[in-house]
Amino acid sequence: MKALGFFLLLTAAIISASEPNAAITKEERAAGRIAWVEQSRSTFGVMNGRLIKTVVYNTSTTWTAGRRAANLSQLSKGMYVVVIGHTDKEQRFTADRVDLRGQPQMVSRPSLR
Repeated sequence: MKALGFFLLLTAAIISASEPNAAITKEERAAGRIAWVEQSRSTFGVMNGRLIKTVVYNTSTTWTAGRRAANLSQLSKGMYVVVIGHTDKEQRFTADRVDLRGQPQMVSRPSLR
């Protein structure tokens, strides 16, 4: 009887270890200036050097400006932001938190040289 219980426990452990756990994802960070905002698709681009990372936001995204609460309407092209979020299995980077850090400045898209 003990052997059967041990076998069932071992089998359950092997099955649970072989299934990927979608709930565990690594927190990621993107920082840079806003290159573009597309509110119809709930996305914006964060430019850091020559790379632009597309960020998806949703109703659960928290917006801050320093230690104060902020909102999407304060987001504008050229503003410096820090974004904390997660990348899903479709490779979409979804923002959990967006911190607006700086005043808008002139931003141009990098050339394709």
